[in-house]
Amino acid sequence: MQHVTRNGVRIPIAGCDTGCFNAIYAADGQGGALAAAPYGEVHDGSSLVMTTELTPNGPLSQGILTYSQATDPTSPWYSNMTKLYSKGLWVPLSFTPAQLARAGSRSTLTLNAST
Repeated sequence: MQHVTRNGVRIPIAGCDTGCFNAIYAADGQGGALAAAPYGEVHDGSSLVMTTELTPNGPLSQGILTYSQATDPTSPWYSNMTKLYSKGLWVPLSFTPAQLARAGSRSTLTLNAST
């Protein structure tokens, strides 16, 4: 029932508005505060969901950007993570030097307080 629409495609989204891990808010169909979206369309909610387990061998983390990595509908990253999240899949998050090395080459941008 609950979903987001990306480029005309409905992507099912799990969650609830209170007492759950991922808070989402869909239009209520009653003309209330969430009436801006069609019935069932997720209007608001968690944007980053992440878990971390502290183990003797270091942290094990996973997470997901529920709204995906881009807001531009023409971007290939516009619905990539939303589709993963809909399937109950998350992305492993690298932390230790070994995990970062296995993840492969990435670009890094370091910001300081003056930027």
